[in-house]
Amino acid sequence: MVALACVLAATMPAPGADLVPGFERMTCNDAYGRNITFYISPVTANEKKPVALIILGSGGQSIWMRVGDRIAGGLQNLFLNVAKEQYRVLVVEKPGVPFAFNPPQPGTAIDCPPEFLAEHTLERWSAANAAALKAAWALPGSDPARTLVVGHSEGAKVAAKVSRLEELVTHVAMLAGGGANQLFDLATMAEKGMPGASQSVYAEWEKIKRDPESTTKMAWGHPYRYWGSMLRTSPLEEALGSRAKLFAASGSRDMAVPIESFEVLRAGLAQAERPAELHRIEGADHGFEPLGFDAVFRMVLKWAAEA
Repeated sequence: MVALACVLAATMPAPGADLVPGFERMTCNDAYGRNITFYISPVTANEKKPVALIILGSGGQSIWMRVGDRIAGGLQNLFLNVAKEQYRVLVVEKPGVPFAFNPPQPGTAIDCPPEFLAEHTLERWSAANAAALKAAWALPGSDPARTLVVGHSEGAKVAAKVSRLEELVTHVAMLAGGGANQLFDLATMAEKGMPGASQSVYAEWEKIKRDPESTTKMAWGHPYRYWGSMLRTSPLEEALGSRAKLFAASGSRDMAVPIESFEVLRAGLAQAERPAELHRIEGADHGFEPLGFDAVFRMVLKWAAEA
């Protein structure tokens, strides 16, 4: 019944569908009964393309922003620029995030709506993306025979999780998402800043475990409820549970997700004899500068076409 609701709802654009550049706005219902807003690039008459879902990083900001009197897109539009000839690009707005909402500290949940603080967990965010995928597959002009899911930063773990929920996903690209549990990432970055500082990370985790559903207590820019979900697994664990073909890339100068975490992913996949296309990009940061997202997206598309 949930899947049917997604299909039916997604056949009609939501109000304001003409507001955003390069995409049509639609809605569906997910496994939690929530109304999910997603955006998908259109196709011409009689044209069919596979779907490529892109999942952005952390924080309660919208995937759209107001720039003067126009609406601008984020990473999804950069991806659309290089992928539009091969794929219908799909992107989902996080539940609880108003259209074009821009919090004072993007990338965090600070001063974000209470609904977002309650909704944004790994399980619920993954379910929203999975529902949008099902709805997108059922649209005229979509070819479900192949599906690519690309995730950046937090989105990398979510991408792998979505591929576990939806076995029609054939390819997953994990970008700047590391591989270790985020406790490792947080502790590693803390030690780089000050030797011994990792102890405070584990002390905070003990506090989170005592109240893992709190949406008012915060740590590292996010509520305990977020960490109580995200810190129960890792990108490596989600990747190992996926049947999709895997791609991962990280920059050696990433100051958000340490490159050591990528090596945990590499080692874990090797130990499990799990094939994957892996790229350690020397000198690149969290946004893959100076190489740039365009170049990395092209690497992903080339791999997906050949793998």
